[in-house]
Amino acid sequence: MATLDIGSSLLKEDIYDITQPYEENYTPFFHMYAKIHTVEKNIDHTDGISIMDVTIARDYVLNISDHIEVKILVQLGTYVYDIYPHLDNLEVTLQTTKQLNKESKPNQTTERYKAAYILEKNQEIPTTISGTRADLNQQFPVTIVLQLIDRSAEVLRIKTTQGNFDRAVNPTNRDMSIKAFLKSVISAESNKIRIENKSPIDSVHIEEPSNKDKLKSITIPSGTRLIELPDYIQEKSIGVYNGGLGCYIQKFSTDSYNTEKVFFVYSLYNPNKFSSSEHKTLLYSPVTSTYSLGDITYKYKDKILKVIINTITKLDDRKETNLMSTGSGFRISNANSYMKKPIEIKESGPSFKRDQLNTEIVVKARADGLNYAPNRSVTGNQFHLTSEILQKQGIYVNVTCNNLDHDFISPGSACKINYEDQYGKVKERYGVIHKLIVQYASTNTNLVQNISGTPVSLTSQCKMLIFISPD
Repeated sequence: MATLDIGSSLLKEDIYDITQPYEENYTPFFHMYAKIHTVEKNIDHTDGISIMDVTIARDYVLNISDHIEVKILVQLGTYVYDIYPHLDNLEVTLQTTKQLNKESKPNQTTERYKAAYILEKNQEIPTTISGTRADLNQQFPVTIVLQLIDRSAEVLRIKTTQGNFDRAVNPTNRDMSIKAFLKSVISAESNKIRIENKSPIDSVHIEEPSNKDKLKSITIPSGTRLIELPDYIQEKSIGVYNGGLGCYIQKFSTDSYNTEKVFFVYSLYNPNKFSSSEHKTLLYSPVTSTYSLGDITYKYKDKILKVIINTITKLDDRKETNLMSTGSGFRISNANSYMKKPIEIKESGPSFKRDQLNTEIVVKARADGLNYAPNRSVTGNQFHLTSEILQKQGIYVNVTCNNLDHDFISPGSACKINYEDQYGKVKERYGVIHKLIVQYASTNTNLVQNISGTPVSLTSQCKMLIFISPD
């Protein structure tokens, strides 16, 4: 195990705590085993296949589930005779042995995916070659690239819902708070689906809404996709979060030995939610990235994840450029106020009470006093508009960490970055994790050994894109 000299770091106490050996058995590697399924047979290491690397991309802003690509080393005869004829209907099972285990009992997760053959990344593989299976297997093996599709996300993304909901006509569902409503509908609709006789998700996790008002009634249009229901309330109903909204379906580790498939609903542009978040992520960036290269680079305990990351060298600060050109706030006429008759009767006639009719917001007052807040017409939902402003004023930072089990990070999770600045002071920045790219790579470059082995040892590198508010 690598040893680190942390004496010169201002974050040495935190780094020391993270790098201490685990009480359980620990290895920095992940061990993965793959099996390819066709309609005719299951293909595993006995047929000459082995994982080379796995890439997992999680975009919590634009996507609803992981984009996974796996490179598999395959004997040529196995590919030509067993895989190529069934490229239009493949599935892949990945079994991953995690880093920690108790009393030598493997801590494993197993998931079966739909597999898509990526044509542009497999163009060099011969398909018309002739020869017997045995003769072809004597030639150099080929590497195929498959995209793995989460079966839970595959069915939930096309699941639709609709209906009229009102406390007066739905007496069994009287709690019309936004969180309760979303959780009820998502759970009920997902439970109508079965994958291997199980629900596609284990639980629904909804971040506490910014909007505390209850839905008086709501009509969900026919054909509304379940995955778009939170967006419908955010943008076309009363609003959910001040800081944007995202939905994502992924595996999440509730502790070091238990993993669930969860439907997440969360805000995107509110770093201040860190203090109230159930799960917290603390990132430590010392002055040298040496510390992030050790065998133990993270610890997870009591819903708190602590990670040593690379040295931060740049914050993508746009210095209010977007706010200057498009506005640092907005003005709206509150649609709800019209029903309260926001007028004052005088001898000269009726006049509007501006303070009862209009909502005028500036997220950040400019130093020169030139605050531009464009008129956004009449609406009863200011949450969607506030989200746009918070998105424009944010900045981004890229960080990298090694040997991290990325299943401890939930979509849109709040984080605190601790780093040392150029003046030798420790600074804190709060952020929201927007993207992850995780690369698992084999530690063995010997292709013959890889293809003749069983589980392959892989190291992980995780790159994160974090949205943070400016100072």
